[in-house]
Amino acid sequence: MPVRPESTEPVEDISDYELHGRKYSVLSSRPLPVDENELIHQKLLDALFKLALDRKNYLCPQDIHKARVLDLNSRLGDWCLAVGDLDDTCEIIGVDIAPIQPMWVAPTVRFEIDDIDDNWTWGNRFHLIFARQLTYTRNLLKLVSQCYNQLEPGGWLEFQQLSVEPHVGSPSRDRDDERLRDPKDEHLGNPEDMLPTLKMAISELNHQLVKAEDIECVLQAQGFQNVKHTTIEIPFGSWPEDERKKHLGIIRQAEFKAGTASRKAQEPKSCVAFVHRICSEMILGKKDTYDLFQHAPIGEDVGADQTTIVRRTRSGANWFLKGFNLVILVVEQQAPRRESNRSTKDG
Repeated sequence: MPVRPESTEPVEDISDYELHGRKYSVLSSRPLPVDENELIHQKLLDALFKLALDRKNYLCPQDIHKARVLDLNSRLGDWCLAVGDLDDTCEIIGVDIAPIQPMWVAPTVRFEIDDIDDNWTWGNRFHLIFARQLTYTRNLLKLVSQCYNQLEPGGWLEFQQLSVEPHVGSPSRDRDDERLRDPKDEHLGNPEDMLPTLKMAISELNHQLVKAEDIECVLQAQGFQNVKHTTIEIPFGSWPEDERKKHLGIIRQAEFKAGTASRKAQEPKSCVAFVHRICSEMILGKKDTYDLFQHAPIGEDVGADQTTIVRRTRSGANWFLKGFNLVILVVEQQAPRRESNRSTKDG
């Protein structure tokens, strides 16, 4: 097996270009940077998911022995490498818009530079199609349709998605919190407005902002059934007394800050100013907030009232952020399943 380097360095490429001090790939219109700062963000994101999931890579019951696996948003390739280490008989393909993955990897893993919004040309179907933090797409309906058609009967599709919609408590319609006011952007004075503003920003780039709720609706529209999710609380910041929760909160806070910086350059100035103000409040630790990690027991129905939002505030401000959702959607391609003697493994 080839030796894997300990760190991943950004690859200089003639297809890269710079905008407002950040580097992007011309191979895709998706506004995702490919520079050193984004690598730091992706490492933090990977650490967050590992801790939240107790180092499980996926939650669907797919056995990867001799399985074909597709990662739609491989970025640094950490997820592909981790799954490849579980079984040396599987075949894993990681797709990204830029060559920022390691060059030396296990024989079970290979990376392809491509845009998943284009028409897929893979000849074989996959037993597991996986996507983590797919922020933008040109056409979510087309993407999910291609996933459905590319899955083996009985294969699994799993999305792990951070929500961009904040849960806000006691919002002030008087807009009297000076920390959030900007005379030039009066309409951006409340965190409730963050999601519409982000949607507007991404639409100007001819893309859709991918929301977990939208994914679930599209999955059902494309013929997938019994989409499942459940909830795990993830704090924001270092305030919890429990050491594991404190660690989660610190990582989430750092990842949130790095991820916001990664995307500011391509968004309209009004959107950037507003998001920066909201992030500053969160990063400074002036408010206790929770993220919600959603996933469901496989094969069980989950009621709409099962999601619980934990909210805390110490600042006495006229609004506070309850948190965000970190959602995992798992669904099976329920065409007639071929007989198999393979046992089920947990990823």
